[in-house]
Amino acid sequence: VAKEQKKAAKAVKKAAAPVKAKPAKKEKAAKVTQKSAPRVGGKR
Repeated sequence: VAKEQKKAAKAVKKAAAPVKAKPAKKEKAAKVTQKSAPRVGGKR
């Protein structure tokens, strides 16, 4: 039972972590693209 609980806990953490990480990365990516896009356009 303990092993099953540990596996379940790890699965929950793995499932929860990407959900938390993805929105942050998307927000950062969106901010970066907004900032970098005009710069790239200016350089070209």
